[in-house]
Amino acid sequence: ISPNGARVVYLADQSLDGLNELWSVPLSGGTATRLNGTLPVSGDVLDFAISPDSARVVYLADQETDTLNELWSVPLSGGTVTKLNRTLVAGGDVQAFLISPDSSWVVYGADQDADTVDKLLRAPLAGGTPRPLSSDRTRDYYAPRWSPDGERVVAIATPDHVGRPRLSKPEGLAQTRAIVFDREGRTLNDAPGFMPDWMPPWPER
Repeated sequence: ISPNGARVVYLADQSLDGLNELWSVPLSGGTATRLNGTLPVSGDVLDFAISPDSARVVYLADQETDTLNELWSVPLSGGTVTKLNRTLVAGGDVQAFLISPDSSWVVYGADQDADTVDKLLRAPLAGGTPRPLSSDRTRDYYAPRWSPDGERVVAIATPDHVGRPRLSKPEGLAQTRAIVFDREGRTLNDAPGFMPDWMPPWPER
């Protein structure tokens, strides 16, 4: 349900069996509007979020190319769909994303320039040029979170190309770091050995 209580946004294979798409319908009832663009035969909308101001929906989908997950933005009640990420490297895709509290930006993780090298970027919610938030090419970044005032982003970083470390081992946990950025990408804090409660579990290697 949108924060303003006006509409419900949901995923469903409503028009074609097995094809998950994104729909919006007035909370009081009425005709549902498909929000996503035309998907490939095997494409799907994987995830979505409604902006805090109830103006737009951001969603993750392989909308242009099957299995190439990219980030898209569309008005809550339907309209022009805008791709938020820039062209990805072969094999790359967008992973986690989060809308800023003031509904102006979305921060997202992507292996943008090198496959399997996960970096953080931010893009205007209605479309525009994405900008890198993280610049350290020796680290992968996961699970971004905005501060409540929207002025900072915290993310988890691990060494690049070593896989996700064994968190049950002290040496593994020591490889994880909590990095705090401001909105311009400047590093404000870099704390070692930290795993927040919002970080999803990952398999031990």
